[in-house]
Amino acid sequence: MPEDAVFFTPKQWSRRFGRNFFTVRCVGHEVATGGFVEYVLEVERGDGDVTEGGAQTQQAASAIQGSQQWTRKHRYNEFLELRGELKKRGLLCEDACEFPPKGWPWNRNDENFLLTRQGALEGWLFEQLKSKDVLQLDLTRKFLGLI
Repeated sequence: MPEDAVFFTPKQWSRRFGRNFFTVRCVGHEVATGGFVEYVLEVERGDGDVTEGGAQTQQAASAIQGSQQWTRKHRYNEFLELRGELKKRGLLCEDACEFPPKGWPWNRNDENFLLTRQGALEGWLFEQLKSKDVLQLDLTRKFLGLI
């Protein structure tokens, strides 16, 4: 994806946008082997080819009427690592949306807790993706499967 990538929230997104434009949604969560929860991100960008690097990073890509769409699964700790890297680089923005806290062992797989955390992770990610500096980082692009 070119360096001038532009993020739109799902409400602003249109499939007619070009290859430099994308959106992301946290569409669900799954309990993985070992009891860990993975949050499912659905990423969509305008018309263009899927990169070879993307095919090697667990993405399942499919063409959808002039756009590309794929999913990425990340554990809470992977979101936490991304947050730490952004903070280390001085790019962390939590003015409008704070990062959700860790859960307690007894509520870690509670459906209401997971839905609340899912929404909070999505809101936090939206806040970070508003920054062009964050969008230009390879670590952000890899997290989303854009490269």
